[in-house]
Amino acid sequence: MTIVQVSCPECGNVEVYARDVTVRCCDETMHFAYRFLCPTCSMPIVKDADDGAVTLLLAGDARTERWHLPLEVYEHPLGAAAINTRDLLDFHEAMERLPTAT
Repeated sequence: MTIVQVSCPECGNVEVYARDVTVRCCDETMHFAYRFLCPTCSMPIVKDADDGAVTLLLAGDARTERWHLPLEVYEHPLGAAAINTRDLLDFHEAMERLPTAT
């Protein structure tokens, strides 16, 4: 089993099995990243991955995941009206009418 050293913002450098890491690839941009749960604090971590990291992780049996950019990226709001003060007030009033959780 391949062990890789990764970095957690809370715990610093930690070691995980490559099989516990998921390599992610965006189909539109071909950008690679990897994600894992820190073995110390259980925080989910996502990091950018260069070709060397991807090669090492895949050789160690890391899982793979493909994803797509959200469709909203392709929307063009040129014809849409901007939000104004009245819209914000209406939204605020609507939020106040929602039942509160108990």
